[in-house]
Amino acid sequence: MRYISSILLIGFVALTFYWSKSEATIGVRVHNDIQMDLAKIIQAAVKAKLPDVSDIQFTKLVSKTIDTNHVRVSFTYNFQNKSTEDNYDTAISGHSLVTRSQQDANLWTLESMNIDGSAVEFQNGMTVTRETSE
Repeated sequence: MRYISSILLIGFVALTFYWSKSEATIGVRVHNDIQMDLAKIIQAAVKAKLPDVSDIQFTKLVSKTIDTNHVRVSFTYNFQNKSTEDNYDTAISGHSLVTRSQQDANLWTLESMNIDGSAVEFQNGMTVTRETSE
């Protein structure tokens, strides 16, 4: 019994070491680029629809790998609308699905966005990953 416990412990340690050294399927830099570009897309869309909006801030912007070709980004942002009639703060949350491009593995496409129960689906998608200068 003592040998079985030792073998199981060594196997567990080896498996843990292997998992900690294995490379992530999608790197941290790619997640960061996707998050920052999605934030810029959302900010531009809000400014285009509501020109009196100011102080757009993201309180939550988290991406999670679904598989090697899909990333889900959850977000919450708020802004202030200081038009002449209205003066209010708005907080909006949602999530989006970003897919790796079939033609170029460094490009990611925004496939869909779900905001507070309202879904927006892009027919052609939008590129969200910046081209690297390396």
